[in-house]
Amino acid sequence: MHHSPPLGRVVVDLYGKAAPGSVATLVAAAEAGAYASTSITKVLPGRFLLMGTQGPKRSGLVQAPPGLPDSNPDLLSSAAFRLSHRRPGTVSLNLSENEDDDFFRFDPNYRNLSLLITTGPGPVPSLDGENIVVGQVSEGLDVIAAITQVPTFTPNDNARAFNQFAKFIGDERAEKTARKWGRPLQAVVVTNCGLL
Repeated sequence: MHHSPPLGRVVVDLYGKAAPGSVATLVAAAEAGAYASTSITKVLPGRFLLMGTQGPKRSGLVQAPPGLPDSNPDLLSSAAFRLSHRRPGTVSLNLSENEDDDFFRFDPNYRNLSLLITTGPGPVPSLDGENIVVGQVSEGLDVIAAITQVPTFTPNDNARAFNQFAKFIGDERAEKTARKWGRPLQAVVVTNCGLL
């Protein structure tokens, strides 16, 4: 097995006043070590990285720790959706691109821990109004840029066209297949996570 050297450290400044419920949940998860030894599950250069997908820890996915806040009032607050994804390194609670398995999402104790980090260089307006911006990368944008260089599963034009047609005719498998696009072909692991 080939192990690459660490890419570096990413520091995120959190917006506790703009999204207090979301930040409280993410802080509790980070303090409990939920993100340690987990994988970046999607890399879409020019758009975002996806991390915090829930599933088996042995697969590099997040397991929600006990003791998270019971609810997130931000999900029902229009004010929490006002911040935009204008800059590289914008971190948001992932609602629109969430790939958590229904097994987890239908659990009454489910708490969304999935995060998006915009990669730049430009804004990603397609994420605005559908995800809750919780912070901004203040250190480590070079690490984010390095992650975007990792090879990913990218279909050719014919496969994309076929998938679009399958979606058009209502084939449920098309969406499941499209979720695999952007998956890193080598593991990108968050080795540790905590508060400074």
